[in-house]
Amino acid sequence: MKNSETKEEYEIEYQNVDYYGEYKYSDLLSKLSNLATKNAIEIGLWNESFNGKYGWVLVKQTVKLKRPLLIGEKLTVSTRAKGERKIQYFRTYDLKVNDEVIGGIYSIWTLIDIEKRRIVRPQKVGISIPECEEYPSFVEKYEPLLDIETKKVQTRKVSYSDIDLNKHMNNARYLEWVMDLLPQEKKQDFFIDEMTMHYLKEIAPKSRVDLYYGQEDDCFKIEFKIDDQTHFVISGRFKEKKV
Repeated sequence: MKNSETKEEYEIEYQNVDYYGEYKYSDLLSKLSNLATKNAIEIGLWNESFNGKYGWVLVKQTVKLKRPLLIGEKLTVSTRAKGERKIQYFRTYDLKVNDEVIGGIYSIWTLIDIEKRRIVRPQKVGISIPECEEYPSFVEKYEPLLDIETKKVQTRKVSYSDIDLNKHMNNARYLEWVMDLLPQEKKQDFFIDEMTMHYLKEIAPKSRVDLYYGQEDDCFKIEFKIDDQTHFVISGRFKEKKV
């Protein structure tokens, strides 16, 4: 089986956007996760018998946008498996509006045993890795995190609505926490045109998470820490919106 493409088109609606009418990153990541699952089933990387036993976990990703995605736009999202290296498996997404590429994502995944909470090789649970044909994508590689000093600004507790089926904090919820932490006045005239995130350790239900923030010029960095151990890091860049 080969790494065939899966795509989906949908309209960005009222409940998907912030008060500037711009598509929420957290909603986008949820859509990407669902599309990745659909593609994984189509190419043999996933089946329903794995529910509650094994799960594909996002480890790292880089997101790039040419401009904000807006309410009312019809967005086409496509994804393909990009290849593998040891226990890391790569996937890309392209985002299009009116057949124009507006952005894309490069992501890195690994498979875990949900009960034992440790990494497993797909071949050991009966998954055959598809032959990965090369193809062009808007984002071709994972970009490194920015080196910006951070300081503690807030503590939050992980609640019921933050947790997913894999029994840890949902990837999209991280982005909601991040957007809550960013300066609100910055969002009026700027958008995040590039960001890189690294999920270092899972965050369990009821955890108390210390949030660290740092900014240099138009670049920022946020760290999620528990007992001084870093569990998640994201850095990004603000770009001025075109009028």
